[in-house]
Amino acid sequence: MSEEQEDKDNVKTVTLPDQVAKLVDSVPVRKYMELYGETRNTIEVRIKRGYWRKGIEYGVPKGGGLWISLKAVNEWARS
Repeated sequence: MSEEQEDKDNVKTVTLPDQVAKLVDSVPVRKYMELYGETRNTIEVRIKRGYWRKGIEYGVPKGGGLWISLKAVNEWARS
């Protein structure tokens, strides 16, 4: 499938997971794990070792919960 494809109703569809980053910036950690097939432990190790930085690759908004920036993580993965 191409990056973007129009169906018969002229509705664009995108492929997952990389294309999701073009549509949204951050997702809850569970959605990130689902999209990328990674474990919570892998994510926690990246945070603990300083590979992912708070406010850049991840964040914890008021009210709690870990959110992952897909755009920043994709840039990190390409570096």
